[in-house]
Amino acid sequence: MNKRLIDIKTVLFDYDGVIVKPDYNIEAWKRACLKFNLIMTNEDWYKHEGLKPEELANKILIKNNNILNITSKHLAEEKKVQFEFILKKTGFKIQLYEHVDSILSFLNYKKIKCGLVTGAIRSRVLKSVP
Repeated sequence: MNKRLIDIKTVLFDYDGVIVKPDYNIEAWKRACLKFNLIMTNEDWYKHEGLKPEELANKILIKNNNILNITSKHLAEEKKVQFEFILKKTGFKIQLYEHVDSILSFLNYKKIKCGLVTGAIRSRVLKSVP
């Protein structure tokens, strides 16, 4: 399909991994896992990116044979605590990918509506979006 820019009315962006670098998110998962002596790599996160926190936690627990009988809910809650800690430490400043500001400014200039779609927790997104 060859759409001209003038025909585009709306552009939707995903949050983690498209607009915002996932580094803090990955770091929070790693810290949560470390607290329970679990292993999670960047590859684990990227392979399961887009899952809800409890679903990702379940994948991590399965990979680690869940030897401590931790629930996915408990691990996901610890990840949330770690993420909040990281955001507070950084002054709630997110890491945008290069040129995101320019792209959004251009779309705004062209009067093209933009939307943000995400599986991330709403309160987290609202805290981090300027």
